[in-house]
Amino acid sequence: MTDHVRGSGDRELLEYLDFQCPYCRTAAGEIKAALEGELAGRARLRVRNFPVREKHPRADATARAAEAADRQGRYWEMHDLLFARFEHVDDEDLRAYAQELGLDVAQFEADVADPALIAAIEADREAGLAAGVDGTPGLFIDGERYRGFYDHETLVDALW
Repeated sequence: MTDHVRGSGDRELLEYLDFQCPYCRTAAGEIKAALEGELAGRARLRVRNFPVREKHPRADATARAAEAADRQGRYWEMHDLLFARFEHVDDEDLRAYAQELGLDVAQFEADVADPALIAAIEADREAGLAAGVDGTPGLFIDGERYRGFYDHETLVDALW
């Protein structure tokens, strides 16, 4: 599995996400604001990939782009960029984002196609399925499935 951690603290929010899911896009902004605000130093976010291929044809490509950026230490920057430019994620766009982030673009392109990276994304998805994730965002708080709203106030209350 490919866990990426943002924030710190005793409480943990685990999110299975799809970069093409509009609900994940909304949740990403709310979670980031909470972790930088009221939950700073109290909670952390772990994310894993859960591409919903049936609904989002670019889900795998965007997950691969984020994981390739991670190999160069820039996961969260790519994460935020993919959600910020949600509707612009064709192969040319992803290459341009890698360049914008100062990544070695040739290495990025090689990593995007790496079978080990693709297998890691699939392992994330399989772990999500095993945990009962049936859509995105799939959220867990301290190991328990969370099915509440993911607006800022509700998430802060749930994690407080």
